[in-house]
Formats: sequence, C-alpha cells, structure tokens
Amino acid sequence: FRHTHPEVELTLTESDTTQLLSRLAENKLDASFIRPGRPDPEQVNIHRFKDEPSMAVLPLGHHLAKKRALRLSALSNQPFVIFPRTAGVSLFDEIIDACRRSGFDPVIAHEAPQIWSAANLVSAGLGVSVVPLSIAAQIQVKGVVYLPILGESPVFGLALATRLNERSTIVRNFQSIAAACREI
Repeated sequence: FRHTHPEVELTLTESDTTQLLSRLAENKLDASFIRPGRPDPEQVNIHRFKDEPSMAVLPLGHHLAKKRALRLSALSNQPFVIFPRTAGVSLFDEIIDACRRSGFDPVIAHEAPQIWSAANLVSAGLGVSVVPLSIAAQIQVKGVVYLPILGESPVFGLALATRLNERSTIVRNFQSIAAACREI
C-alpha cells in the first residue's frame, strides 16, 4: 500500500481484537486486521483472508517434544496457557472448541496477556499452548518446540475490518490491495 500510495500516512498500531474493534467504532482507526469470531462482529465490514492452521507449543523437555507432530488429544491432561477470551473471542473459542471436539476440556492454567507471550510462559514451564502458524513462524522462543497438530485442530481466521458504509477512497484502496492479498 505504501508503494502504490506514498502520499498516504500509514500508521500501524498493535492491540487485541476487542480493542481494535472498539477503536474502529470510535473512528480512531480506519481499518484493522483482526482475528474474527463467529459470527462476524457487528457494525463492521469483514474481509476475510485464508484461514490459518495451528501449532502446539511445548516446553523443550516435554515428553512429547521430540515428536514430529501430535494429535490435540495428546495434550488432554496438560495445563494450558491460553489467550484470554476478553481480548480475543475467536482465538479462545477456537482452541476450546477444538479440544472439546477432540474429547476433552482443556485445563487452563494461565492466561497469556498477548498471543505472542504464550510461548514465553510455555518456556517457563507453565503449561502447553496452541497458537496460529504465523505466530509459530515469527516468534522464536528459546526453550520451546512448535509441533503441527494432526487431525482435529484449531483453525484461526484473519480479516480486515472496516466501518460499515465506509466512503473514504483511501480505505477503499487499502481494501482493494488487501483483497488481492487474500488470495495468497
């Protein structure tokens, strides 16, 4: 977007989905990348990207850490580090629902204040976690291993949220570029 629209000031702000949607509703943001829940949030247009698979996060010394992949049910008796529902309904609900579909209710031992801090808590030995593949690819923490989840596993959405009836040409141009990226 910066390349094709250098005259537009683009500022990136990082926060959880709940706060981003509030700021969008308050006209403090023009557009926001969010983790949408089911159903879609009200009062916004949602432009979904391809869903993202998940990875299990285990401490390096965990008895399952040497596996190449595992089933979610293998974590049924483990304490979980999870992102709080108040900060992002979709991540929390998707993990809980996948665990239940795998035959267990996860024991939530700790809530990670941010999704990217879950691996740090796992590294400290506070439990296991499940994160989107993009987090596993970008957040490398010493003392953890990321493993693909076989079979039933959480799938995480990513979307661009804009206000309903958005009239700004700049935002519509941003949406167009984002739409092209959704296919990648």
